[in-house]
Amino acid sequence: MQIYETILEDVHGQVTTVLLNAASYAKDNRLLPKGFDKTAVPDEVVPHGVALQDANFISGSDTVTYTVALGDASGPFTVEVELLYQPIAHRWAANAGAYNTPESQAFWSYYQRMPNQPERVAQAPCSAAFSWARLLTIPAKTSSAVI
Repeated sequence: MQIYETILEDVHGQVTTVLLNAASYAKDNRLLPKGFDKTAVPDEVVPHGVALQDANFISGSDTVTYTVALGDASGPFTVEVELLYQPIAHRWAANAGAYNTPESQAFWSYYQRMPNQPERVAQAPCSAAFSWARLLTIPAKTSSAVI
C-alpha cells in the first residue's frame, strides 16, 4: 500500500499533528502537479523523505511496484489497483477533537458522523497468467492527471 501524505515533526523530531508545533516535514509525498520539477523549487514546497530521491516520483505521476509471493499457484491472476482519497487522516481529526473548544468539538462531532470510507478516484484491473513464475511483479502507475 502506498499512502501519499504529509507527516509533520516537531523540533525534537517527533511526529505531530499540531500545526503550531510543526518544525519540519518527516514525509511529504503528495502527488505532484503536472509541470512541477521537484529539483527546481523552493524548500517550502519540495517533497520530503524518500519521495525526493525517488526517480519515478515525478510531475503528474508515480510508479509503485508490488512483488507478490505466489507459492505454487499458477494463475491466471487478476489484480485490481485503486486510487483512494481521504480528506483528513484519523490522527489529524482526533487531535482536533482533543481540544475543549466549541469549534474543535463541533468539528469532532461532524467527523464522527461521517462514514469512515475513502472515495475511489480511479481503479485499474490487470490480468496475467504466470504458470512458471514464483513471483509476480506488477507496476502500478498512479497519475494525478486522473484526479
